[in-house]
Amino acid sequence: LGQLSWYEAENSPEPRLAPLVLVPVVLERGTVAERFKLTYSGAEVEGNLSLQARLKADFGIALPLPDPDNQPLPAYFAAVREALGGRGRWSVAADAIALGFFSFSKLMLYRDLDPATWPATAEGASAQLAQEPF
Repeated sequence: LGQLSWYEAENSPEPRLAPLVLVPVVLERGTVAERFKLTYSGAEVEGNLSLQARLKADFGIALPLPDPDNQPLPAYFAAVREALGGRGRWSVAADAIALGFFSFSKLMLYRDLDPATWPATAEGASAQLAQEPF
């Protein structure tokens, strides 16, 4: 739900489009002749973690994550607009909806491999373990 239209650089001609709120759904139909049925799966509604990581790494933008239990979507989209800091061509489409496959398993692996996310004590211990075979 919702969509951020953003640009990789000031002179980029094509906008990048990314969903802001991810709602897990199930798309199914009984037979080929039936229409598809889209239902909420009951899993946790979450923000777009890949987009959050990309904006933080490339632009220093701390994109807020949605809190569906305590924050209505219009308030969340307003918080996203505020976090963008007045970037000229960037925009938030609150009424946009997209259906797609989203997986954050590679993002989590990437975060695990980044020494900047390790606890201070882990870095020395992992370096020692890596050197022991040699």
